[in-house]
Amino acid sequence: MIEPIINAKDCSVQERSVNIRVLTVGTKQITHALYQQLIEDYRSLIADDEDGGIIKPDANIWGWVNVCTPECKKTIDKHYHVVYETNGNLKKARVSCALFGPDTFGRDWKDEMRRTLDPQRKAELQQWIKEYETSWKEALKTIEGTGQLFIAVSGVWK
Repeated sequence: MIEPIINAKDCSVQERSVNIRVLTVGTKQITHALYQQLIEDYRSLIADDEDGGIIKPDANIWGWVNVCTPECKKTIDKHYHVVYETNGNLKKARVSCALFGPDTFGRDWKDEMRRTLDPQRKAELQQWIKEYETSWKEALKTIEGTGQLFIAVSGVWK
């Protein structure tokens, strides 16, 4: 059996740089404790009407943070903790990746479709849910594409 030989003169150690996005206030990195104090407002981020897009036009998504607690992981499926700006205020929202998951308007519309007895309304809802699904997938791509924001895990300002 022949053993591969790697010649040391063909090898080198190279440094690579990594860019990370850090959420800050002024020059200070936001801590987990400060992040927890942001107003959680799902309805300012996600549209709930049948005619609108999924992400409201006045919501500017900054990114998402990885802050799941054990309780959070028990209550809903895969999701993002989104940080966004609306009307000059920074807010947060938990957004489920499931179309009909907890905290989604898709779930509300599906429940209404099951309860309605009006065939015309049921047909309207079925059509809207198909369109909503496409928009929902685009919204999740938008959220994911903004990238992860890092916050300080200690209780001190950095």
